[in-house]
Parts: sequence; structure tokens; C-alpha cells
Amino acid sequence: MCGIRFILLTDASVDAFVSELLERRGPDYQACHSGWLCGQLKFLAHGYVLWMRGDDATRQPAVNESGDLLLWNGNIFDGVKVPDGVSDTSHLAALLSGASESAVVSTLSSVCGPWAVVLWQSAERRLWLGRDPLGRRSLLWNGSPGRLNPASVTLTSVGGRHRADLTEVPCLGLFSVHIPPDCESIADLRLRLHPWSHVTVPDAWRPSVAPGPPLESPAVMTVNPAVPDDELRTLLDAGGGLEEAERLPGMAAAMERFEAAMLAAVRRRVGNMPPVCASCLQSAAAAGSRPAACPHPRLAVLFSGGVDSMLVAAMADRCLPDDQPVDLLNVAFERPKQAQTPSKEGRSRKAGRGRPTVSGTTETEAETPSEYDVPDRVTGRDGWRELQTINPRRRWNFVEVNVTAAELSRWRAARVRHLISPLQTVLDDSIGCAVWFAARGAGVLAGDGPGRRPYQTQARVVLVGMGADEQLAGYGRHRSAFRDRSWPGLVAEIQTQLLAICERNLGRDDRVISDHGREARFPFLDESVVSLLSSLPIWLKAQPGPGWSGCDKLPIRLLTARCGAPAAARRTKRAIQFGSRIAKLESRTEKAADVCDRLMEAPADGGDGTVRSERVTVESHGGEIPNHPTLAVVEKFLDHTDLAKLSLSEPGGCDSNSTGKPLPVTHVTIIQNRNDGML
Repeated sequence: MCGIRFILLTDASVDAFVSELLERRGPDYQACHSGWLCGQLKFLAHGYVLWMRGDDATRQPAVNESGDLLLWNGNIFDGVKVPDGVSDTSHLAALLSGASESAVVSTLSSVCGPWAVVLWQSAERRLWLGRDPLGRRSLLWNGSPGRLNPASVTLTSVGGRHRADLTEVPCLGLFSVHIPPDCESIADLRLRLHPWSHVTVPDAWRPSVAPGPPLESPAVMTVNPAVPDDELRTLLDAGGGLEEAERLPGMAAAMERFEAAMLAAVRRRVGNMPPVCASCLQSAAAAGSRPAACPHPRLAVLFSGGVDSMLVAAMADRCLPDDQPVDLLNVAFERPKQAQTPSKEGRSRKAGRGRPTVSGTTETEAETPSEYDVPDRVTGRDGWRELQTINPRRRWNFVEVNVTAAELSRWRAARVRHLISPLQTVLDDSIGCAVWFAARGAGVLAGDGPGRRPYQTQARVVLVGMGADEQLAGYGRHRSAFRDRSWPGLVAEIQTQLLAICERNLGRDDRVISDHGREARFPFLDESVVSLLSSLPIWLKAQPGPGWSGCDKLPIRLLTARCGAPAAARRTKRAIQFGSRIAKLESRTEKAADVCDRLMEAPADGGDGTVRSERVTVESHGGEIPNHPTLAVVEKFLDHTDLAKLSLSEPGGCDSNSTGKPLPVTHVTIIQNRNDGML
């Protein structure tokens, strides 16, 4: 995964704050390249790499002798064969170098996996850009239908609240623009759109559509329109629960296919990651050695204990060796003082206080403080115990991420509001903040002996359960559609939600999770899983009728029960903003679609948005790591004992012949490893 930025300009400065945000996405390697596309137009290309695949981190931008340039933020999980030991970026750059227009379109539309791309073909003098059809990687721009901004063009993984001109690149297809050698102005350039076959091209874009057939997405995005016939409706009207749903005609075969697809999707996502955690990778880099396999957690799961996250964790368990630990990241926001009485779930647990858990401790030894006794914490603990039962040989680290109201306010103003941008609703604020804190993974480790130990995850890959509700009728609007328009209405609503998923929240989630130098991976949005679920008839996806109980997302619930977690399979869906109780800290009169004033508020100190917090120490692999929110990437150490001689990379100062300029040492975090050395 990477942070990428491409700027086409006649005269403009580089945004240093955006450079800092991009650097956090790609802490392993930063580089930039600049040049002239024609006599009047200069370009700047910045790449910030989070190493995930290949024997070594691959430089970005990838530039060849012909002048072709590739900025790639993505994963090739399938569709295009990548040789062992080779990075996606290197392989894709070789495939696209000098490729014809049809070859570029064919190659990129074949990629299974999340991606955002910027490609410059020097000989063809053509610039390409775009995102995968599901929008799983962020790419922002200041373009508009058919045209580029006449002053300067910016393409970037992340922007900021101060960049009101940036919007998300629409997932309509691939965009290209031909830049002739005699071009004198950006205003003379015209975008061409190579659309996906499943999208309806907006009227404003129709004049820009390129000739030729539309692109076929590797994921089938057209939902099966079949509805139950009269005979089947009679059977369904009898109602029931999961046991009855499992016996529905066709369900057994569907479940076999779904289990195979989910297992393959998770295996692809846990099999393509470095052999070491973030801390050991940094240690190896400081020592100038190749990283060797380490015993620490390399994988984390955003974990509420709900059915989606439970299935993701259970599938990951099947794909990993038993000796590889997994971090379960569970976020909770402090409850208002007047509401700090045990929740309904919490009260029901009191009768079992003190009974031994699978790990050998008692439930009281790591009891959640009452101010964080929120629904997702309670269900998260239950799910953690179910996972311990499923595989007691694995070390499941249940990480309690506890967030105070003051911390939420502080980090929203300083960082998260910029990552959520250009989105701005109350819902974006609640979910974006909750996911950012969860993915940060700084909290306390529960259930590992007496007491509560501070803990900071060092996982570089985070599995998340986004995408399940849209495809399997998990939202209230699906139930409303069924109530108002019966089965045809439910089919239509699922189709609408599937097509809209690319423009709603995945770019936001990518930006907030990647801010911690971690990569978000979405098993439910694997192309094979999406294609399978699109093909299933609606009655095998959900039973929203009045006689049915707890039968939304049927394939997920039934497979979760098969994996050995029957309690999780029956848990009621609870959105993260309610389960984590972040919504309780905000105005009770707001609506989800309202513009959120809090996202527009600058930090109280009136600064540039960078928080320089106190030193907070957390335990990590036998040593102490100072947890500092403005971690900058150390390019090289000139003298470990003299901070004034530290050289850091600031991408905003780079050109084609240099890697950066020194930053003040106030931006430095020193990490002390278990050997008391300095990174």
C-alpha cells in the first residue's frame, strides 16, 4: 500500500501538511520525481511506500528508461499473475510500459484487488488515472466532468479540510488524457472516460466517453433479480430462525460455495504481507539487515464481536499457523458520567463474575472499567472467548482501545477531520473517528494474567468487515424496502446499495486506517465473494419477513455458526457508532446526513493541525516504545546521540535529484527497541 500524489502545474507550491499525511501512509520508503510533460507543464510525482509484497520495498514513483511513470496504491490478489518475490508495482510497471490504449484498459480492468493508479506513458503522451470499481482505495482530485483544473491538477491519496477543491475520483471507469508536446495550458486538455459496464454514466460525463465497448469489472455487480414464486412464498411465510433457514431449498449448495469463496478471499489477504511486524521491520531497517520472520502479531482484525468481524477472524484462523498471534482491536468511547451504570449486556454478565475463561484467568481480572462498558466491548469479549474456544492454541490478543471525550475532540480537530475530508456528514464523523481510533490499536491487553497491560499493535494488515451489510440486507433501509415493496423492493435496494458502495465510505475508511501505517483489507469485497453473492437468489441472502427472527445476512450467520461461534451467529447487528457509543458523546439532535460542524473546527490552539502530545509509554515485545502521534520517518541517522544531526525526509522539498530537506527535530519520535538501541 502507498500514499501517492501527482501534481500537474504551471506554477504552484506543494502542500507540506498533505505531505505529512501521505508520509504516515507510507513509512517505509519515500521518493519523488519531477520533470516537464511539455514546454509549459511541469509535473511532480510523490510516492510513499508501505512495503507489503516482494523481497524488498519497491521505489515509487516507478520510472523506467523510456520516461514512463507509475504510481500504484493497490494489491493484485488475482486476475493478473504476479511472480513470487516480485512486488505488484514492479510487475505492473513492466506490463504497462509502452502498452497500447487497449492493453492498459485490459490489464487494469483484470486486476482483482483494491487499487488506485496514476500512469504516465511517455511515448504515447497519455496520462491515466482511476480507482477499482468498488472504490476500496482513496484517490482525490480537483477535476470535474470532462475537464481538469486549469490552474493545476492534483491527484492524491489524502487531502485535508483546507483543500475544499478536492473530491473523490468517481469510480465510473478509467480516465485518460492526451497531452501533446505543444500543449501550452491545462485548459486545453480533455479527459476521456472508459466506463465500467455496470455503471450508468452521468449526463455530464457522456460527452467524454471513449469509443469502444465498456470495461468489464472482475466483480459481478448485477444482482440476481429472481424473487420467490408462489410455492416458495408459501414455505417462507411459515417463518422460523437460522435452523429453518439452513434447510431452505438451495441453501446447502449456496453455503458450500460461500464458505469456499470466503476462505479463499481471506487466504489471499493474509498470505500477501511481510514476514515481520512493524516494530521488527523498523529494527531490521535500522540495522541495515533483511527482516527475518518474527513471532509477533502481523495481522489485526477490527473486532466488535458482531457476526461480520467474528466470521472474518474465524476464517483468518483457518488460514494462519497456530503459532501466529492475532490482535483483535475493540474500540469504546467513554460514557457520559450520568450514564455510567452497567449496560443491559453488562448486567447479565454479573451472575457469571469470576468464572474461569479459556485462557485460565477469570473474567474479573481484566474487567472493563464501567465508563467503557459499551455494547461492543461486551460482545467483543464474548466473541474473543468464542475464538479461544475455536482455537485455544492461538494467542488471541483482545486489545481494549478506550477513548476519552477529550482525546476524541483533540484528535478529530488535529487529524481525523482532514482524513475524512472531503466527506462531511455526522455519520462520516462518527464512523471515521471510531475506525481511526480502533485502527490505531493503542490500548490495554485484556485477559493475559492479572492486571491490565498497556499495548500497541504492531500489525501492518487490518482485516475489516465492511461490505457485508450492503450485499446481504443488513441495514434498516432493506427492511423498509421489503415492507413497502416486498421481494422486488428488497432486490432493488440491494442493487442500489452495491452500486453506491464505491462512493460512500470505502475511500474514507482507507484514509483513516492507512494513517497509522496499516493496510485495510476487505474480505467481503473480494471480487469472487461479490460475484457469488450477486448470483444468489434473494431468499438465500435474507429473510426479512415478520415470521423470521435474526435472519438477515443469512450466509454469514450460517457460516459463523459452522465455524463454532453459534452465539455470535445470533447477535443483533449494531452499527459501530452505536456499539462503541461514540454517538452518545455528541449532540442527540443531529441526523446522520447533517453536515457535521465538528469536522470544520480547527484545533483550539489555532495551529497547523499537528498535535505534539505528551510521551506515552506502551509495552511492545519486551521493550518500551514511546507512542507519539506525529511519528516522522527517519531517513538516516548521522549520529544516534545527537538529535540535532538527524536527517528526515520532507517530501515537499524534493525534486528529481534529491530526496528531501531536513525537518526540525520536534517532529522526531525515537523508538527504543528491546536491545536498548535506537531506531
